[in-house]
Formats: sequence, C-alpha cells, structure tokens
Amino acid sequence: MKNNLLAAAGLAAFTALVVSRRKHNGVAEHEGLAFKPKLKGRKGVIYPIPEGKLEPAIIWYNALLSEPDGPRRGSKDGFEYAVYKLDDTGVRLDTNPKYPKLSQATFYLSLNTAAEVATLYSELKESNARFAEDLKPINIPDLKGHNVLAQAVNVFVVYDLEGNRVGVTNNPIYPPT
Repeated sequence: MKNNLLAAAGLAAFTALVVSRRKHNGVAEHEGLAFKPKLKGRKGVIYPIPEGKLEPAIIWYNALLSEPDGPRRGSKDGFEYAVYKLDDTGVRLDTNPKYPKLSQATFYLSLNTAAEVATLYSELKESNARFAEDLKPINIPDLKGHNVLAQAVNVFVVYDLEGNRVGVTNNPIYPPT
C-alpha cells in the first residue's frame, strides 16, 4: 500500500511538471511530453574523410550516387567539405577530425527498384569494393502474413574508401522522387 502511494505521488509530481512545462512558450509537445527540438529541419549524414583524401572520396561518391556534376564544395574552420543533396537529405564528406566514424550505416541510398540495387551491388563487387553486408532480398508480408512483395526489396551496405558504411536499398512502397 505504501509503495502504491509513493508511486502515485511520484506520477502526480511528474504530470504536474510536464503540464507546467507545456505552458512555456517555444516548447514543443511530442507524445504528451514537453521538449525543445535540437535539430529542427536538419536531415543528413556526415562521413568523416581524412585531410588530403577528399578528392578520391568525391570520385567514389560521384560514381555511387550517379552525380556527374559532383557535390557543392566549401570550407569551414579551415577544413574542406563536400555536400551532395539527394532529395531533401544532405550527404556531407568532411575533413574536420571532430566528426567520429560511424559504426553503423545511418544513410541508405534509395534506388527505384530491387533490380537497380542488385545491379549496383554487382558493379561494386566487380570493382573490388568491401561490403559490411552483402546483397540480401527482404520479404515484405501483407497484413495477413502473405509475402505479396516477396523479394521486392534488396539491401546491402558497402564501405567507402575510408571505411564509412553506406547502405543501399529500394522501397517499393515509397520510391524516391
């Protein structure tokens, strides 16, 4: 009984705190909890590239992303960077050593079809690219558990020249625009 009263008192205090914070200007709500968004409007990934190795990285990403014109280039705090704009996502190659190497693929290049993913995988394999995850088909069941979209999705993860992981997939439900 005593534990139930303590739990109820704690819950009431937490609820009062959340409700009081909702009244402040500039605070957004997310699923009933108050918070201030820190990365509002930012969509992208930063791949760290050692100084002096940006040019080979740009050539590699130009081929992977099918961007013959290349990225937008710049410099900040004395470090060069290159940014690709893919739909509303930015892919930034940055020579600033403050950015840590990512241990997982956080960006997946989305192609139109599973066949395009398989073709790109084959091309990368022929060029001796290293893979974190080999090509694999993914079955997508419908609501009744039937594999109506069987093998409609392919996915793989490739290492860039500096060991960053880049995912490649397709989405039959929401193809890229």
